[in-house]
Amino acid sequence: MERPGEIVTREELRRRLWSSDTFVDFEVALNSAVSRLREALRDSAESSSVIETIPKRGYRFVVSIPKQPAVAVMPFASQTADPKDEYFSDGLTDELIRVLSRIGGLKVTAGSVVYRFKGRRCDARQAGRELGVEAVLEGSVWRVGDRIRITVNLVGVKDGFNLWAQRFDSNLGDLFAIQDEVRGGIAP
Repeated sequence: MERPGEIVTREELRRRLWSSDTFVDFEVALNSAVSRLREALRDSAESSSVIETIPKRGYRFVVSIPKQPAVAVMPFASQTADPKDEYFSDGLTDELIRVLSRIGGLKVTAGSVVYRFKGRRCDARQAGRELGVEAVLEGSVWRVGDRIRITVNLVGVKDGFNLWAQRFDSNLGDLFAIQDEVRGGIAP
């Protein structure tokens, strides 16, 4: 169901369902699992309208499923050693999650889920696949004296390309105003 219209090979299903150290009669187990799935979906192998058997290759889920786009806002990285800057970057992350969550038709990964990536340098594609999203919003906060720079990148999980990027520069002063400027640039 994750890849409607595409052939999923029997080998892909074996790897996904059973770890390499699990020993089962794969053919019997897979046939039984597909049969039970067809029964639950009121489908049949003879006149399939949901799961098509591709002989000697695998299966294809033939019903299109409208997918709601999903994004993960990764914890913004503070590029300075001052704990106040880390507090600001965490607040910015939380604010962006809150604002994006209010957009109808968009799923946003919860902060309690994404904060496990805090402080870790990770590939946006890998993190996005792990979180089951189409895009990852990542960013960093830099401060030098009374100047602050915030960089934001929206990365496509499928190919790792930037879908959108923006830089925000401001004088340090009203941190909430700076957060509002970034929020407005991302979700007007």
